[in-house]
Amino acid sequence: MSPPLHPTRRDLFRLAALGGVAGSLILTQAQAAHAATTFSPIRPPATPLAVRSPYLSTWLRADTLPGNWPTFWAGAVTAMTGIVRVDGQPYVFMGAPSGGWPLATQTALVLTATRSAFIITAGPVRLDVEFFSPVDPASLRRQSVPMSYLAITATATDSASHQVSLYVDVSGEWAHGDRAQPISWSTQTAGTQRVHTFQPSAPSVLAEAGDQASWGTVVFSTDDGPGLTWQTGADTTVRARAANTGALPSTADPNQPRAINGSWPVFAFNRALGAVTAAGSGPSVFVIGHRPFRLRCERRVRPARSGAVRGVELRDAVR
Repeated sequence: MSPPLHPTRRDLFRLAALGGVAGSLILTQAQAAHAATTFSPIRPPATPLAVRSPYLSTWLRADTLPGNWPTFWAGAVTAMTGIVRVDGQPYVFMGAPSGGWPLATQTALVLTATRSAFIITAGPVRLDVEFFSPVDPASLRRQSVPMSYLAITATATDSASHQVSLYVDVSGEWAHGDRAQPISWSTQTAGTQRVHTFQPSAPSVLAEAGDQASWGTVVFSTDDGPGLTWQTGADTTVRARAANTGALPSTADPNQPRAINGSWPVFAFNRALGAVTAAGSGPSVFVIGHRPFRLRCERRVRPARSGAVRGVELRDAVR
């Protein structure tokens, strides 16, 4: 048996020096990321991304969108990933996926009461990434719609033309606060939209896990048409395909229902923008929402008895 090790004073000084160097490197990287980004009108403690209800409330608890996961307001990750391919080179502009792809560079964040707009550079292309959570007190109907929007525009920063594709996904973490819970999903066309929907397989109505709803349906959609491909499947598989090829096979993962943390299913879109110049592309708009079950009130009028007042029966049904 080897004798116990007793570090000398010199060893302790060396360890302290190494710890100081490592801490300095981490601090320098954080300072560099902050220094590369300007904030207007303020630097927020957290940036709203999709905030329309207590159950649709996703924020960025960091200065930069590239390299950081969005989170639910209570702190759990509600992942969104964005990868842009420029002339065959992938860059991560949203989230922190594994894969070893370089991060795009965020240069600015502009905030209003309803919009969070990021300016991000990926090689010779600038991305304008804008999250929009509308507020319309003049229309109760619009105000009650639990949806937020993400619009992305690509613009060449030089005089050349560049081949660009955009990849965006959301994870099953949006559907339930317990990551061991199984979820199920489907993808369909609704009008001009291609729509991913997913939900807990065994919802607990009016219950919560980690403050997230344990019921309801997550909706993620975008305009259908030429250049759009999609896929549902394991996070590493789907993201790698888009990053490496610039397209998805438009197939659904049949392995469902399964746990949110079971190969981490994601719901993805990839849009080929084609040749992008300094004139810019049109905005690619994505819709993200959490649709709770609707509460239906049935009004039943009971026949009045002699000398009695007609009664009204209200029955609530969750569907």
